Amino acid sequence: VEGWVDFSREKVADICYRNDLFVNVSISDANPTTLLEFALASGIVPLCTETSGYWRDDCFITIPHDAAEAADIIQDWLNKPSEDLQARSRANRAVCEQKYTWDRFCRTVWAGLEPLL
Repeated sequence: VEGWVDFSREKVADICYRNDLFVNVSISDANPTTLLEFALASGIVPLCTETSGYWRDDCFITIPHDAAEAADIIQDWLNKPSEDLQARSRANRAVCEQKYTWDRFCRTVWAGLEPLL
């Protein structure tokens, strides 16, 4: 558990090296860039709630808001063999590079805004 961290490139690299999972328990986050920029892009397996903004994508593990149920799912992922976590990490990174790029995000936003101009 890292808590609040004053991030630098070195600190992020160190956290990514030492951790396998990134847990986001947000109850509302329309575009949680921490899940994309930190977890997926860094190779950490993201676990998040249905209200985190990305729960319907296969690369995110959905956890419930119920703490006991969420803890069981988190524990299950902590007990997975490192080979499974590494395979999931590689697959997630590939999805991130294809689907969650700033270029694609900007094009999507522009496509929604352009008709209003």
